[in-house]
Order: sequence, then C-alpha cells, then structure tokens
Amino acid sequence: MNYETTLAALNLQAVLPNLMDLVRHDPTAAAIAASRDICIQFLVRGGPAAYVAFKNGACTVDNGQRADADVKLWFASCRHLNRMFKNQANPVPIKGLTRIGYLTKEFK
Repeated sequence: MNYETTLAALNLQAVLPNLMDLVRHDPTAAAIAASRDICIQFLVRGGPAAYVAFKNGACTVDNGQRADADVKLWFASCRHLNRMFKNQANPVPIKGLTRIGYLTKEFK
C-alpha cells in the first residue's frame, strides 16, 4: 500500500468517523444534524469507499458503499480524495446535485 492509498484510508476510516463524536458532543453540530436526513457516499476509483449518514439527529460513518446514498462524490484517485481533505480539490458529484448546497455550507 502506497502513501496516498494509506492516507486515503485514514481519511475515510479515521477522520470521517470523528463526525459521529462531533454530532454527539457539540450543540451546534447536533442542531445541524437534527434537521438533516442525508447520506453522502465517498467513492475513490481503485481505492476505499465510505459514507456519512445523518438521520434523526445522529451521524453514522461506515466503510463501503450504500446503494441508497443521496449524494455520491467520486474521486479520480486516492490523491484526489486526500487533496479534498486538505481543501485543495473538489470531488466530482455523480448523484445528488440538488443537495450540493448542504455540502458546501453546513457539511464543509
């Protein structure tokens, strides 16, 4: 496993899951999550996949794909995903274009 692949796995499997704790412990994040029912899928070509789901005021993060994801964000490579986590690149939305406003405001 090379550096970019390892970092992508860490971003999806170690960084994103912190959102669950954030929603549980931060009143502002909890208030935002309380009004959302959305599942955001992260897909990396040749790499890992994960999703973030907000429902009933809770946040769930898990590995793999969810067929019922409302928004699907595609990344051309692990490096592309890693650059997004550094705020240096944008994902390619392949589903849920009408819900992108949420991702660029509250979720960001």
